[in-house]
Amino acid sequence: MEKVYENISVIIISYNCKQYLVDCIKSIILTCYEFTPEIVIVDNNSDDGTVEYITNLFPEVKVIDNKTNLGYAAAINIGVKESNGDFLLLSNADVIYKKNSINNLVSKVKELDCRVIVGPQQTFSNGDYQRSYGFFPSIKRGIFDLFAISKINQKIKEQRYKKKIIKDYYVDYIDGAAICTTRDIFNNLQGFDERYFFFSEESDFCYRARISNIKSVLTTESLIVHHRGGSQENSGMNEKSIMMIINSEALFIDIHHNSITKKIYFVLQLLFFRLLLIKSKLINDKNRIENNKKYINAIKLVLNGK
Repeated sequence: MEKVYENISVIIISYNCKQYLVDCIKSIILTCYEFTPEIVIVDNNSDDGTVEYITNLFPEVKVIDNKTNLGYAAAINIGVKESNGDFLLLSNADVIYKKNSINNLVSKVKELDCRVIVGPQQTFSNGDYQRSYGFFPSIKRGIFDLFAISKINQKIKEQRYKKKIIKDYYVDYIDGAAICTTRDIFNNLQGFDERYFFFSEESDFCYRARISNIKSVLTTESLIVHHRGGSQENSGMNEKSIMMIINSEALFIDIHHNSITKKIYFVLQLLFFRLLLIKSKLINDKNRIENNKKYINAIKLVLNGK
């Protein structure tokens, strides 16, 4: 891919993840050896000394210190307003950018006439494939999940990744760990919807983009490491996080669809997680058993209007 030298702003949201953030900034500096991006950190009221530490360690980095935790969407909007680049890279703090990854993201945006949202292929820290995209909450996704079509789709991409097949995929939405687009697109879409505190803000952003004929593309020409701490399915998530995921999906459907779609989608999801619960019991996987129970309880609350 061609080298890019335009003004690029990397907006990173942090919350009590000081060491991850340090590693992320270092990786950006290393991968951008032929150009200097603007780096803007928006800290959501961390209590681990993040602001002071980053300010002292990286004086060239702009740090915005929110006095309360405003959530991911609002923090992104603040960071974009305080930045200057024509291209934007919206990033989690627990990301490591590999060689040429940022260059390749911006090049892909340019290649597709700057009418696109682009995301990189994510891996876990050991190099294993990590899902980097998703389907919008909808009846279609509910069916895809229930009948394992989503899983098959993911496995196909995983096998291509293992075979080092370079490919672009048009997807519903790009995972919010790293999203690259232009400032014009971001502003025309009026940024992230701040009704989302955490989870689904990227789904909403890409959905509104699609309505405006702006596609979302996953490119395997750009690789990043995303430290999730294990997949959602394999590692236990706390009840609060799962409730936030389900509530954010409910909000997405309330905004973009209707109550009938919402009912059908969550009934399908309830069936899906009950099947996963049966499977996890058969193999006696205690982590997955507890995880699936939490999802089932959260979905029931939404279906009951709570």
